[in-house]
Amino acid sequence: MAAREAATDCVVDALTNHWWCQNKPGIRVRWAGQTVGHLNSATSWFTCRYEGDPTGGDGPHPERWIHTLDDTPHQNHGGWGFVKDSDAIEETTPLPRC
Repeated sequence: MAAREAATDCVVDALTNHWWCQNKPGIRVRWAGQTVGHLNSATSWFTCRYEGDPTGGDGPHPERWIHTLDDTPHQNHGGWGFVKDSDAIEETTPLPRC
């Protein structure tokens, strides 16, 4: 895929309301500035998107974070957190706002 703008949209599972998106494997899941775990696979599910805080990443949404449950929790946080939108390969605009 040459450009992010050519990306396909994430796909919703109507039974769970989880949005399945292709992503870079091994990405960090963060909460309150700390790494709480990682997503190991190249396809993961997300619940919503948050707009506002800079991610430090590039791409068309440099202030967008997407909410998920990590694969490998590092802290006693329940595994929930956010990943940078730039770590998603597919377009995340269809996800509902958090």
